[in-house]
Amino acid sequence: MSRQRGIAILWVADELLQHHSEPPNGPLIHEFLDELEGFERKMLLGSLFWNALRFGKWLLAEHCIVEGYPIAHSEDDRDSQPLCDAMSILEDRPDVIAWLLEHGAEFEQRSINHWTPLMFAVIHGYREIVELLLAAGADINASTIIDDDLTPLMMAAERGGEATLKLLLAADADVRKKNRCGMDAAQLAEQKRFPHLAALLRQHAQQR
Repeated sequence: MSRQRGIAILWVADELLQHHSEPPNGPLIHEFLDELEGFERKMLLGSLFWNALRFGKWLLAEHCIVEGYPIAHSEDDRDSQPLCDAMSILEDRPDVIAWLLEHGAEFEQRSINHWTPLMFAVIHGYREIVELLLAAGADINASTIIDDDLTPLMMAAERGGEATLKLLLAADADVRKKNRCGMDAAQLAEQKRFPHLAALLRQHAQQR
């Protein structure tokens, strides 16, 4: 696809977004989408979907799902993880994460770097999103596949994320679990020069 063609498709997406009605003009959107195939259709649909979520145009986002935008696991698009994509594209938007969860986004599906959405939220310090994912049933003790078997608690300890770390402890994260190098969350916090977090983790371990 040429650069000019790509710009034209994004312009169409912007026009549809700015001038759509509530509920969205389904026939008009379908007309534009029906003229495109493969990557071009996916590009227009993706641009519409994420910008609809950005501006809280929930009905338009729902229409994009009806038109085929995948928010559940797809063998055709295994690198896509809508919850992680949302945090990457829109950053700290608990309202968007809640909407995606309500519409079937999978909270244990891993992203291209093999992180779960909970890991992604923890590493960025998105506390409210962490709460949403835990409430949905996310595995609090899941380990990374390619990053030394780190758990969300270990990630919070390494990043100095005290608020997130306390939230994970309150949700019964395994404080004694060790990574591939044999280090637990307290040792990782100490290694990264967060002695107050290391002390907090050890105190919690003693109370268990």
